[in-house]
Amino acid sequence: RLQVSTEDMMFGQQLQEIGNGLYTSPDGSITLPASMQCIGGVPKLIESIYPGIGTLSQDWHELGNYFLQRTILCARNDRVGMVNETVLAKFQSEERTYFSVDKVVEEVGADISTTTVYPTEFLNSISHSGLPPAALKVKRGVPLMILRNLDPQNGICNGTRCILIAST
Repeated sequence: RLQVSTEDMMFGQQLQEIGNGLYTSPDGSITLPASMQCIGGVPKLIESIYPGIGTLSQDWHELGNYFLQRTILCARNDRVGMVNETVLAKFQSEERTYFSVDKVVEEVGADISTTTVYPTEFLNSISHSGLPPAALKVKRGVPLMILRNLDPQNGICNGTRCILIAST
């Protein structure tokens, strides 16, 4: 972020212009400049941002540099899930699924008759930015982002990007 190129400056200027309404139609829709458009949907977007993702080396330093220079941002969680699933499918390694804890812990002294118990299926269907997914699918070599301050002294905190090298 500290090295600013002419391309970065132009991109930043275009983002400001979008924010100032330069590309906004009377109906409120925004037509992005041609340089910001990716025609062909999510698969084309992924291929343009992550070229050759299905044939990447398993050298962790190379993978780290590859993913450090690339990212796809989405405004909505449902889009994040769709992009993640599409990218994950391109990795050749074995897929593992990890499930969240889905049991109700009764508070000591709570009046059970006034407690609303929601079905597990309903709780697992909730997708909220403050909650982890009910089922997390990963593969060896995929980029991950830490969403909690787990060990700040060692750099494992919210926003840290990493690569999965093993799963158990």
